[in-house]
Amino acid sequence: MSEVINAHIISHTHWDREWFLNSRYTNEWLIPFFDSLFKMLEKESNYRFVLDGQTLIIEDYLDQLKRQGKDSRRYERKLKQYIKKGQILVGPYYLQPDWQLVSGESLIRNLLIGHKITEKLGRAMKV
Repeated sequence: MSEVINAHIISHTHWDREWFLNSRYTNEWLIPFFDSLFKMLEKESNYRFVLDGQTLIIEDYLDQLKRQGKDSRRYERKLKQYIKKGQILVGPYYLQPDWQLVSGESLIRNLLIGHKITEKLGRAMKV
């Protein structure tokens, strides 16, 4: 008798906003990234995506849309729809902390800001 093995593939991004390039460059990748993600979510209703545990990527995305003259409110509504349905998982952090460099208080404040933003978006990922 063979043993059944359940495997889970976690679709996610690791967004280093300012690691090897500054955000002026990396933010240019956000609109194509989210366009691809939305296409996948529209095509596959059971698809889930983990958005790197941070909410700053969403702020950067919406700002980038505004800079390009696009209706950021329309895309924010779309994001909220997928977040509320649990297809896009966001938070709980505001930004990815460097655990080696920051104090405990800054980590707590980072979480508080992240949770405040995710409440407005629909829900925070519980990790």
